[in-house]
Amino acid sequence: MAKVTAEEAMSMAIEEGFRGLGFVSPNPAVGCAILSAEDELIGLGYHKKYGEAHAEVNALNSVTEASKLKGAKVFVSLEPCAHEGKTPSCAKALAKLPIAEVHYALEDPNPLVAGKGLEILRQAGIRVIHNQADNHRAEALAEVFFTNMKQNRCFLALKVATSLDGQMALENGQSQWITGEKARAAVQVLRGHYDAVMVGVDTFLTDNPRLDSRAESFSSKTNYAIVIDRTGRGLASLQASNLLKPRPSEKVIWVTDSPEVSRFQVSALTGCFDPDGKLLLQKLTEALYQHHKISSVMVEGGRKLFAAMMTSDLCDRVYLFQSNKIIGRGRQWSSEIEVSNLDQSFKLSGVDRVELGDDQLITGRLRVST
Repeated sequence: MAKVTAEEAMSMAIEEGFRGLGFVSPNPAVGCAILSAEDELIGLGYHKKYGEAHAEVNALNSVTEASKLKGAKVFVSLEPCAHEGKTPSCAKALAKLPIAEVHYALEDPNPLVAGKGLEILRQAGIRVIHNQADNHRAEALAEVFFTNMKQNRCFLALKVATSLDGQMALENGQSQWITGEKARAAVQVLRGHYDAVMVGVDTFLTDNPRLDSRAESFSSKTNYAIVIDRTGRGLASLQASNLLKPRPSEKVIWVTDSPEVSRFQVSALTGCFDPDGKLLLQKLTEALYQHHKISSVMVEGGRKLFAAMMTSDLCDRVYLFQSNKIIGRGRQWSSEIEVSNLDQSFKLSGVDRVELGDDQLITGRLRVST
């Protein structure tokens, strides 16, 4: 069996963790790899579902020969948990084994853990190593959880599909389809990764979207749909809309100041607008996380909501699906964002690009929360 380096093992652990996205909220997605004393890969695992075994336990369960754990090295994308919750402490479980080292990519920001898991391992005589070989990917894997823990709010991502010249639609509103099948399939997977999908009332009334994930891997998951509608003008269209086809009404959250919302079978969220009608996005993200237990939200329109995210410094990640089409005059996705000086322009960091047939996905962070 080929030998695996420490850097390679950490990358394996992180990539394994991505398999849990969409299934473990409000827990973090975590991956784990185990090397024998001879640096052979003997175990891989990830946190598969909230309330079930963590990554370290699943990786240990995949080891076919227990004797190979003597002197082994464990690689985990996030510090092993120290506390007892729905599952036992992973740090305590590892501390009982004859392993030699535990490599971790990120320290857990949860106050219940925050270094305590590492200390349990050290007290057991296990060498603890901060392995930063693939921190870009490790931070991307844990970004939702870090935002939740550090800022006590939900993570917000902006998703938009545009032509090569930045238009979401033609001037007449036609937008189907600017991007191709591979890009649209990728959007379905992304929706599955998030607890909720949010749109403004204009997008709701114009597109009549479902806002669910139709990716096969998320067929058993029902996400939340959130509509921003201060005056309640979209409520009359709710009952016949596509929003209610994939989800029960209690998983539709209507953000409004209209008293009419009490007449409808939805989850109403009020008090998120100032006297001038401006959306108080900070208050909204805190309410969604603290009261509705929603850890992550992907925003799919419209332009005013995009602008509110950008100018409030509450846009954590951007997913820009860009086609190879040039359509000229149209509906520019960023037209509501005002920048008076190039020094004030918004910049992405940690940018990744993925080819999707004739289209591409450009994604990066606008706010660093790790």
